[in-house]
Amino acid sequence: MFPPKKDMWSDEESIQMDERSQDCEQFSWSTRYNRTRFSFVRKMDTCDGDDYLIEDGTTHVVWLRGSLDLTNDIEPDSISLGSAEERGMERVQLLKTILGQPIGREEAWSYVFHNSKLHVPTEETTYWCRVIRLPPELADKKHHVIQFESAIQPSSEGIVHHMELFHCIAPPQQDIPLYEGPCSSPEKPPIVESCKSVLAAWAMGALPFRYPKEAGRPIGGPASNSYVMLEVHYNNPEHIAGIIDSSGLRLQISKSLRRYDAGIMELGLEYTDKMAVPPRTNYFTLSGYCTSECTTVGLPSKGIKVFGSQLHTHLTGKRVYTRHIRNGRELAELNRDNHYSPHFQEIRLLKHPVTVLPGDALITTCVYNTQSRANITSSTLSSWEGARTSPDKGISDNYHSIDWTPEKTRVLQEFFDQSTMSMQCNQSNGLKFPGDWENLPNTPVLYPLPPKPRYCSPK
Repeated sequence: MFPPKKDMWSDEESIQMDERSQDCEQFSWSTRYNRTRFSFVRKMDTCDGDDYLIEDGTTHVVWLRGSLDLTNDIEPDSISLGSAEERGMERVQLLKTILGQPIGREEAWSYVFHNSKLHVPTEETTYWCRVIRLPPELADKKHHVIQFESAIQPSSEGIVHHMELFHCIAPPQQDIPLYEGPCSSPEKPPIVESCKSVLAAWAMGALPFRYPKEAGRPIGGPASNSYVMLEVHYNNPEHIAGIIDSSGLRLQISKSLRRYDAGIMELGLEYTDKMAVPPRTNYFTLSGYCTSECTTVGLPSKGIKVFGSQLHTHLTGKRVYTRHIRNGRELAELNRDNHYSPHFQEIRLLKHPVTVLPGDALITTCVYNTQSRANITSSTLSSWEGARTSPDKGISDNYHSIDWTPEKTRVLQEFFDQSTMSMQCNQSNGLKFPGDWENLPNTPVLYPLPPKPRYCSPK
């Protein structure tokens, strides 16, 4: 017999019953094969200040289970975490856009681009690159990638943080050395830098990504170079030795070309120690700009259709969103995740394709929380302590030398918000489009998007 179901809310100490408003209805459950399923109905926005607002982004679902009553004997209206026999947490996107039927075997064939029995270094962070030649059946004729997903060995789960597969932008007959090693190694041949055009990408938590039926990502063909490069980010904070990994990306590839060629455009901040977040702050923002000047030279005259988006930042990132600006007026946001987790990153299909025209601007903003950090967080892979700022030291040294206070944090935020920028307006081959991309002003937003309305009535 199940106990009565209740609508409850949580604070930092326990879970307490919400007696003011019971917003969960139609509870039901069923048990089969030692599994219990239960469901309930509630509004996405209950207009109750104690309730969770269910949005398009990530939702963290926390669960407890026990054979005895989970309520606390001392505080009857709270749940005792200690009385739970099992507990856990799952990250999901509840309001997910789903395409139609899965790909049938007759439509595509599968190919995995992977590392080969790599001894994963014991360093905390490793970016490993491997150049791979396309098989002849792919290289000789243009195909379309219509789905991609991770192919991770069970022993490497949690160690493989994210992966990207790049096409090498070089003349069709150009051979690329089959380099395999650290991506930043001085031994990496310079020609490997041409492997910059993203074919597929995966990050921790992502599900398979399937293209809309009218589009596919081009791969292969006589007019295309026959080499790709797999880049894998290994995150090994425990410095575990002896991990042997052959993980990679699995592509579903079709000989039947679809109507449109799809591509991938990356927005955001470059990896440089100029971009840094002070410690002990619960809200600090950094924004990456794709300016109107860049889209004017980089996009076709009729624009592009954006049908999917992946938001990405690292451990201190708590919220990410991409704004769309046209002639100073903010249009509907391209994507937003107010409860972002670096452990759950996926390319998400938009509810409706968005047209981005030449002259439009895109702004991706990351919100950071560094309350648990004792010193500056920068985008470099290592950090160290300094004594005091000095023109003879590097940027990261000087950042670490500062005794950060709320006032200094505010000044740095204003500097990032108001200063000019160096724009990386790059082509698919990694080279910049022609133009002067230094000291550009931030994109003006003359008419911001108004807050999303909430339809609440007094209770």
